[in-house]
Amino acid sequence: MTTDQTDADLPLARLRMRTGMPVLDRGQGEVQLGTDPRWALRLAGLEAAEVAWLRELATRRHTSPVAAAARLGVEPERCEAIAAVLSRGGFLLPADPGGTAAVRAVGNGAADAPALGALRPDGAGRATLARRARAAVAVTGPDGSVPSSPSSSPRPGSARSSSPTPPPCRRPT
Repeated sequence: MTTDQTDADLPLARLRMRTGMPVLDRGQGEVQLGTDPRWALRLAGLEAAEVAWLRELATRRHTSPVAAAARLGVEPERCEAIAAVLSRGGFLLPADPGGTAAVRAVGNGAADAPALGALRPDGAGRATLARRARAAVAVTGPDGSVPSSPSSSPRPGSARSSSPTPPPCRRPT
Protein backbone atom coordinates (compact mmCIF):
# COMPACT_ATOMS: atom_id res chain seq x y z
CA MET A 1 0.00 0.00 0.00
CA THR A 2 1.43 3.36 -0.93
CA THR A 3 1.52 6.24 1.53
CA ASP A 4 -1.28 8.11 -0.26
CA GLN A 5 -3.53 5.02 -0.41
CA THR A 6 -5.97 4.38 2.43
CA ASP A 7 -7.72 1.24 3.61
CA ALA A 8 -10.88 2.59 1.95
CA ASP A 9 -9.04 2.38 -1.41
CA LEU A 10 -8.40 -1.35 -1.04
CA PRO A 11 -10.86 -3.77 -2.62
CA LEU A 12 -13.52 -4.77 -0.11
CA ALA A 13 -12.59 -8.44 -0.51
CA ARG A 14 -9.15 -7.68 1.02
CA LEU A 15 -10.53 -6.02 4.17
CA ARG A 16 -11.50 -7.65 7.46
CA MET A 17 -13.22 -6.45 10.63
CA ARG A 18 -10.79 -5.27 13.31
CA THR A 19 -9.82 -8.17 15.58
CA GLY A 20 -11.81 -8.34 18.80
CA MET A 21 -14.38 -5.77 17.69
CA PRO A 22 -17.70 -6.55 19.36
CA VAL A 23 -20.81 -6.04 17.26
CA LEU A 24 -23.74 -5.48 19.60
CA ASP A 25 -27.26 -5.88 18.25
CA ARG A 26 -29.30 -3.00 19.70
CA GLY A 27 -32.53 -4.21 18.08
CA GLN A 28 -34.79 -2.63 15.46
CA GLY A 29 -32.11 -2.58 12.76
CA GLU A 30 -29.39 -0.95 14.85
CA VAL A 31 -25.96 -2.26 15.85
CA GLN A 32 -23.09 -0.82 17.82
CA LEU A 33 -19.48 -1.59 16.94
CA GLY A 34 -17.20 -1.38 19.96
CA THR A 35 -17.98 -0.53 23.56
CA ASP A 36 -15.70 2.42 24.28
CA PRO A 37 -17.71 5.65 23.92
CA ARG A 38 -14.65 7.42 22.48
CA TRP A 39 -14.70 5.42 19.26
CA ALA A 40 -17.75 3.14 19.24
CA LEU A 41 -20.00 3.44 16.20
CA ARG A 42 -23.76 2.99 15.99
CA LEU A 43 -25.36 2.08 12.67
CA ALA A 44 -29.14 2.42 12.34
CA GLY A 45 -31.62 1.65 9.58
CA LEU A 46 -30.13 -1.77 8.84
CA GLU A 47 -31.98 -4.73 7.37
CA ALA A 48 -31.83 -8.07 9.24
CA ALA A 49 -29.42 -9.46 6.62
CA GLU A 50 -27.09 -6.48 7.13
CA VAL A 51 -27.06 -7.00 10.90
CA ALA A 52 -26.26 -10.69 10.39
CA TRP A 53 -23.51 -9.71 7.93
CA LEU A 54 -21.84 -7.34 10.42
CA ARG A 55 -22.00 -9.94 13.18
CA GLU A 56 -20.43 -12.52 10.87
CA LEU A 57 -17.62 -10.13 9.90
CA ALA A 58 -16.77 -9.78 13.58
CA THR A 59 -16.72 -13.50 14.30
CA ARG A 60 -15.37 -15.05 11.07
CA ARG A 61 -12.23 -13.11 10.21
CA HIS A 62 -11.29 -15.47 7.39
CA THR A 63 -14.50 -14.63 5.52
CA SER A 64 -14.41 -12.08 2.72
CA PRO A 65 -16.92 -9.29 3.36
CA VAL A 66 -18.13 -9.55 -0.25
CA ALA A 67 -18.70 -13.32 -0.08
CA ALA A 68 -20.44 -13.07 3.30
CA ALA A 69 -22.71 -10.25 2.08
CA ALA A 70 -23.70 -12.20 -1.03
CA ARG A 71 -24.38 -15.37 0.98
CA LEU A 72 -26.56 -13.48 3.49
CA GLY A 73 -28.47 -11.53 0.80
CA VAL A 74 -27.04 -8.04 1.42
CA GLU A 75 -27.41 -5.84 -1.66
CA PRO A 76 -24.02 -4.97 -3.23
CA GLU A 77 -24.70 -1.21 -3.06
CA ARG A 78 -25.55 -1.39 0.66
CA CYS A 79 -22.53 -3.61 1.28
CA GLU A 80 -20.22 -1.04 -0.31
CA ALA A 81 -21.88 1.91 1.45
CA ILE A 82 -21.68 0.30 4.91
CA ALA A 83 -18.12 -0.90 4.25
CA ALA A 84 -17.06 2.64 3.28
CA VAL A 85 -18.33 3.95 6.63
CA LEU A 86 -16.57 1.14 8.49
CA SER A 87 -13.30 1.72 6.60
CA ARG A 88 -13.31 5.45 7.31
CA GLY A 89 -13.95 4.71 10.99
CA GLY A 90 -11.07 2.21 11.22
CA PHE A 91 -13.31 -0.82 11.74
CA LEU A 92 -12.30 -2.55 8.48
CA LEU A 93 -8.58 -3.12 8.01
CA PRO A 94 -6.42 -4.95 5.45
CA ALA A 95 -6.51 -8.71 5.91
CA ASP A 96 -3.53 -10.13 7.77
CA PRO A 97 -1.25 -11.56 5.10
CA GLY A 98 -0.12 -14.27 7.52
CA GLY A 99 3.54 -13.30 7.27
CA THR A 100 3.84 -12.01 10.84
CA ALA A 101 7.04 -13.09 12.57
CA ALA A 102 7.01 -15.71 15.30
CA VAL A 103 5.26 -14.76 18.51
CA ARG A 104 6.48 -16.04 21.87
CA ALA A 105 3.34 -15.88 23.90
CA VAL A 106 0.93 -18.37 25.41
CA GLY A 107 -1.44 -19.63 22.74
CA ASN A 108 0.61 -17.87 20.05
CA GLY A 109 -0.69 -14.54 21.36
CA ALA A 110 -4.38 -15.32 20.90
CA ALA A 111 -5.32 -13.57 24.15
CA ASP A 112 -3.02 -10.54 23.85
CA ALA A 113 -3.16 -9.77 20.12
CA PRO A 114 -6.74 -8.38 20.08
CA ALA A 115 -6.07 -6.07 23.04
CA LEU A 116 -2.80 -4.83 21.55
CA GLY A 117 -4.43 -4.48 18.14
CA ALA A 118 -7.07 -2.18 19.61
CA LEU A 119 -4.27 0.22 20.52
CA ARG A 120 -2.82 0.38 17.00
CA PRO A 121 -4.36 2.21 14.04
CA ASP A 122 -3.63 -0.78 11.79
CA GLY A 123 -5.01 -3.32 14.30
CA ALA A 124 -1.82 -5.42 14.08
CA GLY A 125 -1.58 -6.73 17.63
CA ARG A 126 0.45 -9.74 16.48
CA ALA A 127 3.05 -7.37 15.04
CA THR A 128 3.47 -5.83 18.50
CA LEU A 129 3.93 -9.30 20.01
CA ALA A 130 6.46 -10.23 17.31
CA ARG A 131 8.43 -7.02 17.93
CA ARG A 132 8.46 -7.78 21.65
CA ALA A 133 9.68 -11.32 20.94
CA ARG A 134 12.71 -9.87 19.12
CA ALA A 135 13.47 -7.35 21.88
CA ALA A 136 16.20 -7.83 24.46
CA VAL A 137 16.90 -6.31 27.84
CA ALA A 138 20.36 -5.78 29.32
CA VAL A 139 20.79 -5.67 33.08
CA THR A 140 23.73 -3.58 34.17
CA GLY A 141 25.39 -2.85 37.46
CA PRO A 142 25.52 0.59 39.08
CA ASP A 143 28.75 1.35 37.21
CA GLY A 144 27.18 0.40 33.85
CA SER A 145 29.04 -2.90 33.58
CA VAL A 146 27.32 -6.01 32.26
CA PRO A 147 28.00 -9.29 34.11
CA SER A 148 29.70 -11.82 31.83
CA SER A 149 27.27 -14.59 32.76
CA PRO A 150 24.59 -15.16 35.36
CA SER A 151 26.68 -17.85 37.10
CA SER A 152 29.63 -15.47 37.63
CA SER A 153 27.51 -12.84 39.38
CA PRO A 154 27.77 -13.04 43.15
CA ARG A 155 24.51 -13.65 44.95
CA PRO A 156 23.56 -11.63 48.02
CA GLY A 157 24.93 -13.34 51.11
CA SER A 158 27.59 -15.35 49.25
CA ALA A 159 31.27 -15.13 50.13
CA ARG A 160 31.98 -12.92 47.11
CA SER A 161 29.21 -10.43 47.90
CA SER A 162 29.99 -7.22 49.69
CA SER A 163 26.36 -6.63 50.69
CA PRO A 164 24.93 -8.27 53.78
CA THR A 165 22.27 -10.94 53.52
CA PRO A 166 18.87 -9.28 53.60
CA PRO A 167 16.78 -10.08 56.66
CA PRO A 168 14.10 -12.73 56.16
CA CYS A 169 10.59 -11.50 55.43
CA ARG A 170 8.35 -11.48 58.46
CA ARG A 171 4.65 -10.95 58.78
CA PRO A 172 3.57 -7.97 60.86
CA THR A 173 2.23 -8.90 64.26
